[in-house]
Amino acid sequence: MAKTPIHNLLSSALSKQKDSGAGQELGEERVREILSAKKAATREEQQILINSPAARRQLYFMANVIRAEQLTKWQQSGINNVVQLQAAAQSYPDNQPITIDTNPNFIVTLFPPEEIDDNWTIHLKIAPGLLTELKGLRLIDSADREWLAGTIDDDGEISQAWPYAEDPLTVLETQQLTIEPY
Repeated sequence: MAKTPIHNLLSSALSKQKDSGAGQELGEERVREILSAKKAATREEQQILINSPAARRQLYFMANVIRAEQLTKWQQSGINNVVQLQAAAQSYPDNQPITIDTNPNFIVTLFPPEEIDDNWTIHLKIAPGLLTELKGLRLIDSADREWLAGTIDDDGEISQAWPYAEDPLTVLETQQLTIEPY
């Protein structure tokens, strides 16, 4: 995933922070609850995460563990996490949404810009049985460009503006999309 300048700046600043919350790490089960949104972090836990690089490392580590567990579950269940456009972009009508429903578990819809200066909107819907423990997904293409990322709603949907200058249909002619836990 490409890091933004602000992400790089924050990462640099936080990495130099002294650990004023040393020894105040959260337990694995508690971190899982926070990440899965089963129980929100308390004010005290938020302060620990703000003040303790060790606690943040633990949180990031557990997020990666949960993502890996979810991806492994999908793979063991035979769930294909790839979607691909079947026809050339030129065969789609102008100013109409394009739905990519070649995968029974995921539907990607591309909504064209309504105004000249608008962006395309990318919408992802997942099958109800696939809601991840993190409830977060990201959609990337074969070139590792991130199309969307974030938390899915209770209906298993997420939308985001297309973040690139090139037309997404042109990209889809040569790329396939992969959905992964985020």
